[in-house]
Amino acid sequence: MRLPVPFDLLVIGDANPDVDAAARLGALGPAVVVKDGANGALAWESGLVTRAPAVPVEPVDTVGAGDSFNAGFLAARLRGMSPRACLDVAVACGSLSTRAAGGTAAQPTWKEL
Repeated sequence: MRLPVPFDLLVIGDANPDVDAAARLGALGPAVVVKDGANGALAWESGLVTRAPAVPVEPVDTVGAGDSFNAGFLAARLRGMSPRACLDVAVACGSLSTRAAGGTAAQPTWKEL
């Protein structure tokens, strides 16, 4: 599984870091999940694209938001949740983690999700 940000997709040679670039990267492995900040996220897996919208927040500090996103996605995946539910959890974890300074102070709990 790969969890790139849009810039990573630009580096592999695509001017539009979206579904086409995710599909090309996905051809190399089982799944690609793209974090896209205020645009939410998308997942490409076995030719299927799933999108999740961003969660509106007033960020205090974005340190660790990507790591929180990754942790949320993987935790949901390990719980057997659907790809869309995994994206929803990931986006919520990444977004809500920005509510306080530091990388972990505002990470949500399962009850908050």
